[in-house]
Amino acid sequence: MNLFKKKCYVCSKCGYKSVQAIKTCPTCGTSLEEYCCKCGCAKGNCTCKKC
Repeated sequence: MNLFKKKCYVCSKCGYKSVQAIKTCPTCGTSLEEYCCKCGCAKGNCTCKKC
């Protein structure tokens, strides 16, 4: 069973997070990295790892 099934796209430069599959950060223009998360992009103790 895979707990890391929710996709999240994270900007490593400014910390922007998106659930939409966009390639570029709308805030600073850096390319977003795809992560797989247990509970989406919620802040706090939500565990994410690179897909």
